[in-house]
Amino acid sequence: MLFFGKKSSKPDSDKLTSARIDELEHRIEGRLEYLTAIHTDTARRVGKIEATGEELQLQLEEVSAFLQDEDQTSNLIASQIAILDIIEHFYRFAQAGSPLYDQAQMMWLTATKAATDVGIKGIDDVGMLLDSARHEAKGTDNDINLPPGQITKTISCGYMYNGDILRKALVVVNRAPGE
Repeated sequence: MLFFGKKSSKPDSDKLTSARIDELEHRIEGRLEYLTAIHTDTARRVGKIEATGEELQLQLEEVSAFLQDEDQTSNLIASQIAILDIIEHFYRFAQAGSPLYDQAQMMWLTATKAATDVGIKGIDDVGMLLDSARHEAKGTDNDINLPPGQITKTISCGYMYNGDILRKALVVVNRAPGE
C-alpha cells in the first residue's frame, strides 16, 4: 500500500520553502534528463531493427542483451526510486488543502503508478504490524487504542522490485503501554 494522505510529523522549520522547491525541481529535471537519455538510447537501439533475416536476428539479440544487462536494469530502477523519493518528499511536506498539495498528490499518484507498471512497488504499510524484513522502525507512538507493533506513520516508503526488497520503509510504530 502506498502513502497518499497523511501529514508529515516534521517540524515547521522543515516545511518547503521556494528555494527548497526550486532545488527539488532541479533534481527532478536532472533525473528526468538522465532517464530520457537512457530511453532515447534504448529507442535508438530498438529503432535500428529495419533489416530482415539474419540482420534482424542479430539486432534482436543485441537489443535483448542490452535489456537483460543487470547494470542497465539496476541504473533504471535506482533512477526511478530517486525520482520517487524526491516526489514523495515534496508530497509529504506540502500543506493539505493547498494547490501545491493537490499538485504534489497528483505527481505522487502518477509516479507510483508508473513505478508499479514496471514492477517497482512501494512499501507503506500504515495499519499493519511491523515486519523487520520490510520495515525499519525510526520512532514510536503511544496510542492505547492500537496494538503494540502496529505501524502508525510512514516516514519514507520502502521499495520492492519483482518481490525483492530494495529498501525497507522507515516507519513509526505503536509501543505497548508502559514501555
